[in-house]
Amino acid sequence: MRWQSAVILFVVLSLARACADAMLAGDRASASFGTILDSVATGRATMSMKVLPEMANGLGICHGGLIFTLGDAVIPAARTTGRYDAHA
Repeated sequence: MRWQSAVILFVVLSLARACADAMLAGDRASASFGTILDSVATGRATMSMKVLPEMANGLGICHGGLIFTLGDAVIPAARTTGRYDAHA
């Protein structure tokens, strides 16, 4: 019975990744900032973005708008892979 659980988990995670990849495929804005989908699980996603010098604000840190751009990409990626129920 253990191997069946492993197969089901593999299928679920593969589907979650495929859903997130499909959603991000059309997201040219996020791609232009170099966002990378690092990991995906059901209802979860992590992304990263390399901060280049031209992405810094006047204080020399990443501009807040770019951080929100990263969040704007990762939240739908996680939601695309999640469960859809009335309490989500």
